[in-house]
Formats: sequence, C-alpha cells, structure tokens
Amino acid sequence: MSVMTRQLRNANLLTLCPNVDTTLLNYTDKDGNPSTFSCINTGSSNSYIASGSARLTNDNVNIVTCSFACQPGVSANPPVVLINLQGQDALGSGAEKSSVTVSTQIFLRSY
Repeated sequence: MSVMTRQLRNANLLTLCPNVDTTLLNYTDKDGNPSTFSCINTGSSNSYIASGSARLTNDNVNIVTCSFACQPGVSANPPVVLINLQGQDALGSGAEKSSVTVSTQIFLRSY
C-alpha cells in the first residue's frame, strides 16, 4: 500500500479518470512516465497487485478483492484515488486462513 500511496500522491496525472475498469489505474508518474497499477487474477489462487509488470504483493497472499476508483478533481480540489483491497493467507487452511481488508484514499499533490 505504501508504494501505491507514494507513487500516486506524487503523480502528475491520472489518466482516464474516472476509470471504467476499476481493476486498472493508469497514471503519469512524477517524471512524466506512463504507469499502471492493476489487480491480476483477483479471487484466484495466483492473484496479486502489479505496478506495471512488477508484482507488488507477496506470493503468500492472495488478493480476494481489489479496486482502484479514480475521481477527478473539482475546482480547487485535487483528483483522488480510492483503493479497496482484501488479502488472504495463501498458505493457511480452514480457520487459519486469515484475511485482512484495507481501504484508503489518496489525493494527488500535483493537479
């Protein structure tokens, strides 16, 4: 989550905002390079979050639910990205297969 927060907070632009596909977020990073965050194979045993082609989540975690919702800035308010994730222990079973849900909103500094 910290990598996504840092990258988005410093991003120059959110592309295609609002985004129709909430499993994919396109943005332009602080150096002007096109970048993406995406939910890969959500709900399966090989699910993860990616930045470009790099995997951000550990192999021991399956991503059960994942969404990136972009809201454009209005007037003096910056664009915001709402991130909702649920991860589950990929190695556990039964009652020991723990899960965690996290949500955050990230406001861009540059707009």
